[in-house]
Amino acid sequence: MKKWRNKILSAVLVLSLLLTSSSFAFAVGDDTDYGTRIEPTAISLEGSSRKGDGDANNAFDGNTSTYWESAWDPVVDDSRFITLDLGSWTYLSHLTFIPRQKDTQFNGIPKYLYIYVSDVTTDFSGTSYSDENYEWKLAKIVDWTDLKSLIDNWGSLGQEDKNKVQSAKEIEFNNDISTRYVKLYAPETYHHGGETLFITDLTFYKNTDIANSNVPTITTQPQSNAYLNKNAIASLNVAVTESNITYQWYKTEDGTLDSGVVIPNAIASTYQPTDFGNYFVKVTSADGSYVFSNIAEIKSFEAKVNNNYYVSFKDAVSRALNGSTIEVLKDIELSSPITIDKEITIKSVDNLIRTTQLFTIKRTAGINNEMFTVATTGNLTLDNIIIDGGAVWGEDNTAATATSNSGIKGGTLVKVVNNGTLTVKAGATLQNNENISSAGGAISADADGSNYSNIHVYGKILNNKVIESRWNNGGGIASDGDLYIYEGAVISGNFAPQSNEGGEGGGIQIFQAGSLYLYGGTIKDNKAGQCNNISFGNGDSARKRPVQLMGNVEIESINLKNKNAADTNKTIEVVGELSGSINVILGNGVDGDTIATINENVSKENILRVFKVNDKITYLSGNEVKFGTEANYSTNLASEKSIIANPDGSASTTLTVEATGTDVTYEWYSCEANGDNPQLMAGQITDTLTLDNLTIGSRYYYCVIDNGDESKTGPKTSITCEVKVTDFYPCSKAIEKFKSI
Repeated sequence: MKKWRNKILSAVLVLSLLLTSSSFAFAVGDDTDYGTRIEPTAISLEGSSRKGDGDANNAFDGNTSTYWESAWDPVVDDSRFITLDLGSWTYLSHLTFIPRQKDTQFNGIPKYLYIYVSDVTTDFSGTSYSDENYEWKLAKIVDWTDLKSLIDNWGSLGQEDKNKVQSAKEIEFNNDISTRYVKLYAPETYHHGGETLFITDLTFYKNTDIANSNVPTITTQPQSNAYLNKNAIASLNVAVTESNITYQWYKTEDGTLDSGVVIPNAIASTYQPTDFGNYFVKVTSADGSYVFSNIAEIKSFEAKVNNNYYVSFKDAVSRALNGSTIEVLKDIELSSPITIDKEITIKSVDNLIRTTQLFTIKRTAGINNEMFTVATTGNLTLDNIIIDGGAVWGEDNTAATATSNSGIKGGTLVKVVNNGTLTVKAGATLQNNENISSAGGAISADADGSNYSNIHVYGKILNNKVIESRWNNGGGIASDGDLYIYEGAVISGNFAPQSNEGGEGGGIQIFQAGSLYLYGGTIKDNKAGQCNNISFGNGDSARKRPVQLMGNVEIESINLKNKNAADTNKTIEVVGELSGSINVILGNGVDGDTIATINENVSKENILRVFKVNDKITYLSGNEVKFGTEANYSTNLASEKSIIANPDGSASTTLTVEATGTDVTYEWYSCEANGDNPQLMAGQITDTLTLDNLTIGSRYYYCVIDNGDESKTGPKTSITCEVKVTDFYPCSKAIEKFKSI
């Protein structure tokens, strides 16, 4: 009957909105009262936006040409709620919500609407509003995220689809709720330019089928509590003043009265929960009048500091002393940001067997900015913990170019300010974040010109994304402080869009005064418009820092943005033994530019095996690694060269090779006929070899060319040339004989 009643109400909704009397009824085939409209006697905006746009009473006057909108200039985050006094205690059956009706706009339609109810208040004066004055119960959460696809395509919608967005929304309660006070809150709305709550009309209905002459009075409410494990949970109790009372306990998954599920055989004033969750009891008198108790939240502890247990992880952080370790005891959904202004370690520790396991701290839709901010005085270490942005990606489960389908977005996971320090240890992961407001999908680090943040990464930065085309993107990390990457670190699956304003890195973006120290790790499979993995765009002339490099590194690509020979701050400095592979991409570099310098105490043996630069070869020139065109012979030596000795028996000649390539070096060798026993010819370092004072007979020579001291492809040896010196003149002996006659 109730569902049939609601269909009737929907059909005559327009008529109902035109009525101004306090009550009316619809009868279909019988005399049953199908609903009575409730006119609120008091409306409070205290504690929210004050007013906003339009009188708050406009939202309840039944007139679709008037409205109320929460504060929008400027938008106040806590303004999207309104509190009502329905005038008397009643059973709330359902309500209707009419959103903005202007054809060109849909401002203020809630994505989610939270409906709270309360039987008790100590103050509704409108002058000292406080939630502490009420015993609020979360009656229902209304989800209108299914309107997103229509709103996203608003300009191309036909009138029928627009009506789906702007039509009156009927909100029905599975259990009629007993209440007098109601609070409506929209944590997030669809909006243009500012996130506001817009109500054209809101109508409450009460159910008069239920008697309310003997509503029970609850004197003892079931109490929320927290425990270390399920076995420790204490019983829940409720007490009333009346006799002849029946009880029914419920469990609710989302913490609302509306979603309560009957617990079989839980029909006493006491109930023993066997699991964590939210519980309440329905207390019914003999004539059928009933009331719901408060919702008791039975939770496990979220965190431990020293020997103190905390229900709230955020409370544990705020109360921890400098140098403390926050032991995380369960997966946590973080609903508001946390600022770290002291030295803190956050670490997963199992709450029963005391062995380390990974827990996750996950963003909820309520955090629109950073999850953690490490202040100038802060030092945060993440150890065996997952920090998760809540994004759910495409089929390959990486950010790539995919859009999150979770609807959970916000700022970076961890923002590090000026002198702040962040350490991501080997067991920690920062993942699945879609940053819609700033640079740095997982980590963003700032500097103020003299104070530089410090980030140390031993762990994993996976599948994060920024969506704005900014000059300092950084799909995984964006930093203008000091960034250190160590052996075992993995930065992969991150994404940054293309930007025309400068370089961006899918994995890491270094900008302004930033410095990068690569002491190991794997940085690959990231994507970006200009440089998939690392973009080094340090442009601060007062703080010229190279990329420092040592250890076992696997870097799919590092872009030394706008590199040229004078930009020593955009050069890699090899400071220790090196292995792995690095693909270096240059912006404005030219053949012969230095891409790396090698410290004096570092072996050069494996250096050239590590570096790959565009499609060029790399070569050593002193303590520098350069790039350019491979040395090759354009004109080789001839296999033989014959000359005639001078009359005095001496001879001279010149051997020449022609070579192409960058910074070509030459070495000439003398050898035996088969090339054996080569002897380096001192001082012969050009493309020509001049041979003087040769005597009659054969000698053998060849040339070796290379780039710099040596190149990645190795030196190239010319053909061995036989230099033959013959007698001065073929008839010389005959002439001598003729002279003697």
